Amino acid sequence: IISERRNTAPYGAHGGERGKQGRNFWRTAKGDIKALGHRELLTVRKGDTIILETPGGGGWGRPTDVKK
Repeated sequence: IISERRNTAPYGAHGGERGKQGRNFWRTAKGDIKALGHRELLTVRKGDTIILETPGGGGWGRPTDVKK
């Protein structure tokens, strides 16, 4: 697995807030769940599941500047 924005949240621009960090997990066929880092080399077996939660995008502009 090679993934980004797991250790550092996506940045916001022009005062926007940061996005949410992504996460990676490995669920074995037995049901055990292990958190994975942003760079992993592993051997999976039949019945295992890899779960990739993608990071959220950073915001643009300060929330108080939004016009209604």
